[in-house]
Amino acid sequence: MGLYDLKNRTTKFGDKRSWIGQDKKKRSDTHKGDDYAATYGNDPVPAIQPGVVILNSYDPVFGHRVYVKRRDGLVVKYHMLNEPSPLKVGESVTPGQIIGRTGASAANASGNHVHVQTEKGAALLDPRPFILDYLAGNIPAAEIAVSFPSPAKTPTKPIEEDEDMKTLWLIQTPTNPVTGAKGPHWYLLNLSDYTYKWMQNDTQVNTFAALGVEKKTDQSPAIFAGFREVK
Repeated sequence: MGLYDLKNRTTKFGDKRSWIGQDKKKRSDTHKGDDYAATYGNDPVPAIQPGVVILNSYDPVFGHRVYVKRRDGLVVKYHMLNEPSPLKVGESVTPGQIIGRTGASAANASGNHVHVQTEKGAALLDPRPFILDYLAGNIPAAEIAVSFPSPAKTPTKPIEEDEDMKTLWLIQTPTNPVTGAKGPHWYLLNLSDYTYKWMQNDTQVNTFAALGVEKKTDQSPAIFAGFREVK
């Protein structure tokens, strides 16, 4: 039986849950995805949708994690992998491709599992329909080139004011992702609102690097798929 079989789902999207935090206070929230328990230890975790890897990192709360973004903006998040995934940012992923293996790589994990979360823009979506598409072998519509959604009418916070440096990357590409002009070019990529901004000079790059923003050199322009440019 496969990892994503319904009998392996231990917590589903929308479930209410509560726990005691490190400060000894009771916490509660609504579960943002589906949890699937390992069937025999560190099970392989297949990708449920196609896309491009936009994040591969470790987080104390989410453990080892990989985020894959479809052409239409849907992001599938895989949390609690047992070790860093071999996938690289900008690498294309196909349904069924192994993202990593189930684990319990964060302090709050109670056993080997994978947390699968799907969202588009600011909206959280139930991941089960996307999993069922994968299990049924349906080809997602996002396999066909689609137009990116128009920017939100409500103004977003200027990218320089983002207080969480973990959501920002300094990306160097050999060509401009829009015009194809040869570089190298530096951009500030914001994973929280899927925007990017061109860095006009080395001073801007060095300023963000000094604040702790991670630099990634020689990246494919494909990393900007689904992102929009801000001035």
